Amino acid sequence: MFFRFGIAAFSFLFLFNPQLSAQGIFRAFGFATTVTATGQTELVGSVHLALTLGSTLADTLVIDLSPFQITNANTPDIQIAAAGNLTAGTVTIDSVQTQVHIPINGGATSGSLRVDGIRIAMAGTNASSVSARLGWAGRANYLDRDSVVVADRVRSGLVVDPMTDKFRIVGNTIIDNSGRIVLHEGYETAFTNALEFGQNSATRVRIRVTDFPSGLTLKFPASISAEESSATLTTVEGTAIDLPRPNGNTEVIYTFGSAANSKDLTETFKITFNVTISGNVQLLQPTIAVSLAPIGAAQPSAAFPATNVPRYAEENLIALEGTSLIITKTLYWTGIDGSVSNKLSMFNPTSTTANLTLTGFDADGKEVTGANVTNPLKHSLLANQSLNVLLTDLFGSSSSSITTVRVQSTNSEVVGLGTTTGPGISDSVILVDRGLPTFDLPVIGGQARFHFFNPLSSAVTGTLNLLSPSGVALGSTTISLASMSSVSRSLQDLFGTTTGAHVTGSFSTSVVAFEHVSGETMDSAAAQAAVGVAALYIPFIASGGGYQTEINLINRSDDTVTVMAQLFDSQGVAVGSGRPISLVPAQQFVGMAADLFQQQTFMTGYVRIQVPQFSKAFWTYYPAISGHARIRSSQSGSTVLPLSAYPQTESSILNSGSLPSQYQGIAIVNPTTAQATVTLQAIGSTGTLLATATVNLGPGQISSRLISEYFTITIPESSVIRVSSTAPIVTTSITGSLNGDTLRSTPGLR
Repeated sequence: MFFRFGIAAFSFLFLFNPQLSAQGIFRAFGFATTVTATGQTELVGSVHLALTLGSTLADTLVIDLSPFQITNANTPDIQIAAAGNLTAGTVTIDSVQTQVHIPINGGATSGSLRVDGIRIAMAGTNASSVSARLGWAGRANYLDRDSVVVADRVRSGLVVDPMTDKFRIVGNTIIDNSGRIVLHEGYETAFTNALEFGQNSATRVRIRVTDFPSGLTLKFPASISAEESSATLTTVEGTAIDLPRPNGNTEVIYTFGSAANSKDLTETFKITFNVTISGNVQLLQPTIAVSLAPIGAAQPSAAFPATNVPRYAEENLIALEGTSLIITKTLYWTGIDGSVSNKLSMFNPTSTTANLTLTGFDADGKEVTGANVTNPLKHSLLANQSLNVLLTDLFGSSSSSITTVRVQSTNSEVVGLGTTTGPGISDSVILVDRGLPTFDLPVIGGQARFHFFNPLSSAVTGTLNLLSPSGVALGSTTISLASMSSVSRSLQDLFGTTTGAHVTGSFSTSVVAFEHVSGETMDSAAAQAAVGVAALYIPFIASGGGYQTEINLINRSDDTVTVMAQLFDSQGVAVGSGRPISLVPAQQFVGMAADLFQQQTFMTGYVRIQVPQFSKAFWTYYPAISGHARIRSSQSGSTVLPLSAYPQTESSILNSGSLPSQYQGIAIVNPTTAQATVTLQAIGSTGTLLATATVNLGPGQISSRLISEYFTITIPESSVIRVSSTAPIVTTSITGSLNGDTLRSTPGLR
């Protein structure tokens, strides 16, 4: 009943409304298609109009594709098919409004119109479908709807499998001389060589090899057939291609040739290449990336001149991860306080580029997001380059909720440092490259806060124990951490007291742990693993003249141990005899250097902690001793130096250089019995060598100077000082304010 009434009402309006009866009444619909997400010239489906009632008045049909950019190079590529007595004029494109205009002649009483060939740029739009808005410029005719869908699926045009069939070269010998790249169309018609609607070239596939080792040749075949049909991929040259090419180019491009049934199939191509070697093959793992080609922009430019139809935005799908992509080192900085200034410093000491992925997490383990936040982000460091940037400048102005930063590097030699500054605060912590299941953290002060971060993909639970100086348990608590989450707790929060000597942790899997002491200044210490070595070093101490150095040692072994502490002055000369320190298991020694070594006047130098060798049956070992030193000034400046267990021939001091209100000094200790020639290189953030200095150290000697004494030029802030030596040495840097209220120590990192 309602249907009959609707028809009658519409007929009434049509018959008795002269203006309506003079109009052409059109029904609109679209034939939707699938488009490629990275395409710059994607062919959308057709737009159809059927004249159902009335007579057309002359007007212009407007097909609006905004916000998508129309990328037809020529308006004749948009084809109009009219039927009945309906006729249309010449198509025009309004590139500013992204509209297609089609004049429709008046007087038609029957027929239809079909519009094909409109191309748009999909790359970067993140759209899941495309609709065309329809209308009449003069509103002379009528449409039953104002939009139609012309693309109902947006897909990747290319799928690349991770390589499982890989070539192998071991010790400059070929073990497996071939590899296979497997790629697929993203959907049935993703690859095309049809020359219609302005298409002037076939779909191409680019294979690019980077991290290409010298001495290696990859031989790609001239042509490959699809697994499902007789479709082919053929090199642009039509011949087999050896990479690298004579000009050093390391990419090969294949052109698609369709089969009769290609439009009905999702085709797969397996490209098998062979390898040969000549001479010594460089120790690099190639990266193989595959992309649709030609690469171009929506509108050709000097940077992207390709005018091919189709063309694509670059999307490198990785078939084989190589040296520049494989994560070989991960560094962590946790316990970050967003209310103060936090600077991340990274340095690449090698000749190979380091690609970094930096991610900031909040306390709940979520990647921090929001307006003015970029997270995660990528950064590359070329040889000898460094990164020194505030976290709010790195991740964005709204990233203050970051409590942990993870740095993933493709270069295992990259080192990192976190520096915190504020009113009366200057402190640095080493970014650690692993968590620990068991560890020790000294209680540096009553205002100590402990920070724990779970770097793993599953939850972790552990136990924390508070011990007295004699090793007696004072309290215990349990900590649970979800994946990537962190927790920050004071000593009072954890154990209900501010008294204790050190905290031990035992977790089901590894966690990253730091301690910060806040107050008038800030001091930090990273959790230490128990190690047994013959000697440990406090690389610098200062005693008297308003300075004091507190020595903190913990016996982490199951043995009662007597270590020998020997003081050396600023010339490397032993001061008095060694001082024995006896420690039962879990016992802690805390004492001032001036008291331990009975020094009444101002002096600087270093301390060696000699550890006795033990034996059980025919096994010998050194009991594990951990600890640190804390240097304090009478103006409330304070800094913590971890014990140095492993002297090094190469190290780097990050975030070097000082402001006019500061000074920086470097202490270098030669703990060996050999002569050491030490070279210091000041390097700018871009990798430029700024200055060089050389120091000769005899056995047991120390060099302790301001950087202005080492170098003849002023070293700018945020530089790196590389230290290399002919013998293993211990290096540390101390930066302080001229008024003595802040001290910040930085060890040489390797």
